[in-house]
Amino acid sequence: MGALEDWYRRTSEDIQAARDATEQKARAIYYQTTRQLAHVLPQWEDVGHAVDEFKAEVKRQIGVRPAPSIAPPPRQSQGARMAPPPRTAPATARDDTGYYQLGLEWLTGRGPREHHFGQDDPATQVLRRHDHIQEVRQQISSRPPQIGVPQKAPYSLGGLGGVSEFAKDYAAVPTGGAAGNLAAAYLGSYPLQYEVTGVDNQGLATVRFNVENNSTAASAMHPPLVGYAEPYQRYVDPVLNELFLHGPASKTRQTFTWSEKIPLQRNKAHR
Repeated sequence: MGALEDWYRRTSEDIQAARDATEQKARAIYYQTTRQLAHVLPQWEDVGHAVDEFKAEVKRQIGVRPAPSIAPPPRQSQGARMAPPPRTAPATARDDTGYYQLGLEWLTGRGPREHHFGQDDPATQVLRRHDHIQEVRQQISSRPPQIGVPQKAPYSLGGLGGVSEFAKDYAAVPTGGAAGNLAAAYLGSYPLQYEVTGVDNQGLATVRFNVENNSTAASAMHPPLVGYAEPYQRYVDPVLNELFLHGPASKTRQTFTWSEKIPLQRNKAHR
């Protein structure tokens, strides 16, 4: 028994030492990168001005004319009243953007920086088929939460289990979604929230789901295990994201909102 206790003590010390080393290394990377940025960023600004001047000169050479100025509307007499502008309905257009397109928009910096996917959008349908969503459904069915109380069920790729989960999800990328799950492969870890909004007489719970995700350079560059550790995300992620504030690999945002009917194992409404 003494040998087992000694092994456990030495293993615990090794794990703690590895954590300390990881945090120290992350701090060193942060401070070193910050010092480098202090010298590099002014040069980037000079280069940016030079590029702008070059573009302006090219436009002058090829005869590109500036956009015409728009004259202000004529003044109306004091007795006349301007008709109110017509009301426009809120945007409810379907978003058919797929995950390959989302990745291309993030990588190139071109295209919308936000997407809001609704109930019937294809991207939402793919996410709804993820194993984690199915596990949450089963949890709601067997242990329904109180009505009207928001719940959190984040999907995480941290720890040893996250490596196998990532490999399983990412199988969708080379197979076009035939294996794995394209939504999870693109999103990685994601913060799932849900709320039971009501239960009918047949024991069907109406559940509203919501996922909000930010695609950033830091999230795309997370190495396995270490990249999901708290010190890495605290000290390294901000530095990486500061390098990609605009243009290619800059932050994009996606939201997913949908509702489902989930049969409860206990025909009992929670109040």
